[in-house]
Amino acid sequence: MHHRAIPLLGLSLGEQFVLKPLAEDCAADGQWEGLLVAAPIMLDNGIATPANTIVIK
Repeated sequence: MHHRAIPLLGLSLGEQFVLKPLAEDCAADGQWEGLLVAAPIMLDNGIATPANTIVIK
């Protein structure tokens, strides 16, 4: 799926997000809803670029 979804469809796949700090923050303030935005670095023929990830709560 990766070799089709990423270069042909432009999808970014978030498989290795570190979500434990986010879960701890949500537990601390009691707010469990938010928008996760992950913008990948644009590289020609790149298949495993790090994402600039942020959660807006």
